[in-house]
Amino acid sequence: MPWGRLLIFMLALVPAGAHSDDLLSIYQAALENDPRIKIADLDIAIGQADQRQAVGKLLPQASGRASLSDNRQDLEQESARNAPGIRDSFPGERYSVSLSQTLFDVPKYHHWQASKALTIQRQAERKNVQQQLTLKVVEAYFAVLRYHDDLTSVDHEIAAAESLVMQAERRYQRKLLKIVDLLEAKARRDMLQANKVESHRQLTVAREGLSELTGQQPGELQALGDHVAFIDDEEPFEIWLEKAQSRSSALAGLRQAISVQEQTLKEEKAAHLPVVELQLTHQKSDLGFENSPRPVTTTDIASIEVSMPLYAGGITSARVAVARYQLQKTRLAYEAELSQLTRRVRDARLGATSSVRRIAAFGSARQSAITSAQAMHKGFSLGVVTVTDVLDAESDKYSATRDVNQARYDYVVNWARLLTESGVAERAEIERINSWLVAEKG
Repeated sequence: MPWGRLLIFMLALVPAGAHSDDLLSIYQAALENDPRIKIADLDIAIGQADQRQAVGKLLPQASGRASLSDNRQDLEQESARNAPGIRDSFPGERYSVSLSQTLFDVPKYHHWQASKALTIQRQAERKNVQQQLTLKVVEAYFAVLRYHDDLTSVDHEIAAAESLVMQAERRYQRKLLKIVDLLEAKARRDMLQANKVESHRQLTVAREGLSELTGQQPGELQALGDHVAFIDDEEPFEIWLEKAQSRSSALAGLRQAISVQEQTLKEEKAAHLPVVELQLTHQKSDLGFENSPRPVTTTDIASIEVSMPLYAGGITSARVAVARYQLQKTRLAYEAELSQLTRRVRDARLGATSSVRRIAAFGSARQSAITSAQAMHKGFSLGVVTVTDVLDAESDKYSATRDVNQARYDYVVNWARLLTESGVAERAEIERINSWLVAEKG
């Protein structure tokens, strides 16, 4: 085997190292994979094309026409004169160029205005889709970290329980421990093994949720670093609500939807008005009435055409009613979204501020639980506490650790939710959260 092929073969046998992903790389992959972003981009393109169509209907319309024909004309016999019929064959040519320009057509104007508002609406909806995707990425990313921490905590708790079982067996053999205490320690260890199965399932589901967003399996995720300062937000709720009302892409889209429906209503009402068009025609032909032959003639025509709808069977009134109902429906949707937005902003801000206090409280509780567990272990070695006391202390210690981690992740997620509802969840915010991560966790 040639040396080159041998080297390639040997390198292929070496397992590839696990790649590391941070929040920014996951977010970029989600942007490229998410079909809703692509659908929103297509909606914008469709809206822009519709807008060009609406503009085109207001501009001059020119057309040309050419006709070449072979004609045969039969003249019937005149019975009075007893003259024979005459048959004549001749070629014919007809050329024309026409130009029309709308002078007064109110429905076309409002249709153009509606198409402009619709394009802006689609752009706002696209921004909202991207911001919602940003929040989903943050939630999915930190859900993986949370369940990874839970699994790690269960592993540590199992190791501590196993060590305690070994101590209990030695004490039981020396007649220093009752059999019920030994069985209690083994039962608690077995229960933790069952909890590990559930923690592993939750971690697998969380990773699948993240891969669904990116279209690929995530690698080793970077963890939330200990250097992060969890600072309580000092801005009052009213400021955040004002930001949300002015910057929310969901509200912006509904405001433009109202504009679309308002223009559509005006368009339908204007269907009762007359339409005025200027028509210019230049024609050259050697055919006359019923394609009769005649000398080549050039004709120029300038006309103003006025059409006035008189009766359409109630169709116009029905269309106006539909447009009016659609406008009322869109306005109610805007009011509902505004009310829900207020609630979501309040919940997100309260969640972020309460997470800061929860982190501090759980931190103190964890330290107390660690001290208590150490004391229980020492007491167990002296025979003054039971196995159950030690197991409970260990459980409290790891539970407090999980509570601290959960509060830290809740702070990040609630902060991202607050930024999303306020319409400022941009890439810069993702980069800011990404700076809180460190490549420590597998």
